[in-house]
Amino acid sequence: MIRDASDLLAIVPVGRNGQRMEVNMRIKRILSQYRRDFTAEYECEHCGKVHVGQGYDDANFHNNVIPNMVCKSCGKKAGKNYRPLATKYPEGMEV
Repeated sequence: MIRDASDLLAIVPVGRNGQRMEVNMRIKRILSQYRRDFTAEYECEHCGKVHVGQGYDDANFHNNVIPNMVCKSCGKKAGKNYRPLATKYPEGMEV
């Protein structure tokens, strides 16, 4: 289960000073989904680069993890205007 952005190390680069760089990604397209686990294309809102990564379809992931993802290419984070997607299944529903 992915609980926060640190679980997505494939998408989170480290800056020159050794600290994590911040960039916001958005889900461009979900490639596959089994229950709440999914694989998606994440697109950087700044440079447009697309990265493939894993995800978990719950409110925490959409509201907290995705907004804190970092782009491997440009290392930027989107503004506070990020709008999370709705989950496929209602919260609390056992899938």
